[in-house]
Amino acid sequence: MNYIVYNDFRTCTPAIISEDAFSSLDEPNDVFGAESFQELYEIILDYKPKGTVPVIICYPLKEAVITFVTPELSTLQRVVGGNIEIINLPDFPDVDIICNEDGKINKMRLNRGLHYKNTIFDVVAGPMIIMGVNEGINVGLTYTQMEKVYYKFLEPEVFILNKKENTITSVKCSPSTAEIMRENNISIIG
Repeated sequence: MNYIVYNDFRTCTPAIISEDAFSSLDEPNDVFGAESFQELYEIILDYKPKGTVPVIICYPLKEAVITFVTPELSTLQRVVGGNIEIINLPDFPDVDIICNEDGKINKMRLNRGLHYKNTIFDVVAGPMIIMGVNEGINVGLTYTQMEKVYYKFLEPEVFILNKKENTITSVKCSPSTAEIMRENNISIIG
């Protein structure tokens, strides 16, 4: 698979995304191929700026991005657009989701569903950062952590609200479908 390296405007660091999901509005810095996730991770580390840690960022209706952040509160707040909330994932105890504490209240676009045992227990609104956890401190993702969560959160999601049963489900969609939904300001169906 081919990947594009570009400068992420929120983190001000290099970001890596699949070539299929790359928007022509962004200016690519580099293009490379990787046959395995191990190879991808090793290449990613070649782009790591000093003082940053590797993370995954998911923006609503966009494919997940591998990038780097300085693990400081001000950087995390800038990326998520406000005060942060930390959500631990039951399936991945060594990984945290950092999101906007008031994302739903501020009516930010729905992003990804958080699942436990095939049931959504929360929906993140607005951008989210996926970071590793080591002894309660948020750190960069290790190879093992990144490999576990990258494909789980890779694809954009749309949400279907069942008002009759008062439930919400998420459906993964292609980057092209997500682009159409983004252009038409749709993130939930129901």
